[in-house]
Amino acid sequence: MVSWYFILLAKHLKNQNPNQLYPIQSLKRISLSKLYDSYANYMAQPTKIHRLMKDTAILYDPDNTELRMELSYSYKKRGEHIEAMRILNDAVARDVQKGSIDGLEYRAWSLLYFYRDYEGTIADIDQVTSMTKRSYNVCWGEPCGLLKGQALYKLGKIQEALAVFDTVLREEVRIGFKAEDNFLVHFYKGRCYHTLKQYDQAIQSYQMVLNKDENYTEALYQMGLVKMAQSDFTSAKQYLEKALYWIKKGKKMGEPYFERFDEVFEWQILEALDKLKQ
Repeated sequence: MVSWYFILLAKHLKNQNPNQLYPIQSLKRISLSKLYDSYANYMAQPTKIHRLMKDTAILYDPDNTELRMELSYSYKKRGEHIEAMRILNDAVARDVQKGSIDGLEYRAWSLLYFYRDYEGTIADIDQVTSMTKRSYNVCWGEPCGLLKGQALYKLGKIQEALAVFDTVLREEVRIGFKAEDNFLVHFYKGRCYHTLKQYDQAIQSYQMVLNKDENYTEALYQMGLVKMAQSDFTSAKQYLEKALYWIKKGKKMGEPYFERFDEVFEWQILEALDKLKQ
């Protein structure tokens, strides 16, 4: 349980200049920051008191960019995106100044999936690549190249997207992964080939996904659309009906906080089946 003393103190300190606080030794400041951070984590996000505790933790440890990113996320969950991005941009600027890429990687992920800022995503990932001198980096749990490839795909820069996806697969093989395991890269390669109307290559990419999971709803749906484009209506119907079966079972792309590109919904499958009837 958080003491009311610490809550009242946090409210008092909220608008104070850290340089004008009563003298506190550096180690003591870090200790107090960690204390308030623990209180913040004890409170449910994204409550006002949670953010107040994070604010106070930052006050005692202003160079802690991780705290700023966590506070930004709290505002984002409330839908207060302007404030969320103001805090995140501040965190990134401080992080880069220290030679760290953590903030850039998180912002790239946020810009792509939450804000659909494709140019911003690419710029951040290019800066990560420049700072690390590596062609393979991880942005918030996903290969940065996967994010960049999706951004290029959404911008209609299909050949560039395909080149980035191939780099991701090549680098993953180099570090010991199997190329066939990154089903999202293969799925979006399929979407790129599909966009180019290179249907045979699209089928090969979607099949790579289905080899890992034969009931992957989005790949089944896209395969059905490709077969329709090839006038193979019997196969198209089979793929679409299978996609409809699995989506009714609740099997589909799904993330708790954002919608993935090309996530399929039941109405889309029904619409495609209706076109087949015509």
